[in-house]
Amino acid sequence: MTDQDQPPPPDTTNNNETTKLETNNEPEPENEPSSTIASQDGKLYDTIDQFISMLGSNDHQPDSCSPPEIIDSVKNYADLYDVKIVEYETGSKKWIHLEENESDSFIESVDRTAKLLKSLSTFHADENYAVLINRVSGIQQRAMSFMEVEFKSILDDFTTSN
Repeated sequence: MTDQDQPPPPDTTNNNETTKLETNNEPEPENEPSSTIASQDGKLYDTIDQFISMLGSNDHQPDSCSPPEIIDSVKNYADLYDVKIVEYETGSKKWIHLEENESDSFIESVDRTAKLLKSLSTFHADENYAVLINRVSGIQQRAMSFMEVEFKSILDDFTTSN
């Protein structure tokens, strides 16, 4: 086994909340195909759900304490979500041609992202959170616009066929 194949040493910092939630510490290659990224969705979604729960359960008061560190998985989720939206926006995927599990996954991502934005907004005054909120909400807006156009198209097709 070479040095490159060995996992990174464990984090010895005292970020219990962060280290407890990070399940995928390895950086993802930049040119990785979306199908490979999609195979990691389950673990990533679970980590995001845990982060959302942690933000909601700790009753953080933005003025009284510093916000928890944003875990890398949140940024990875934003990247993955952005890739999915680009696939839909470019027309390489149309709603009507999606498999049921793909459309369900897309709607779950929209819902999960709304919950994430609501949880992150507690710390909107923190610069790191503000940047992330801005990025994720931009992606969310694009997802909602895509859904609006696709659903309108479905309704138009239905009304013209009757």
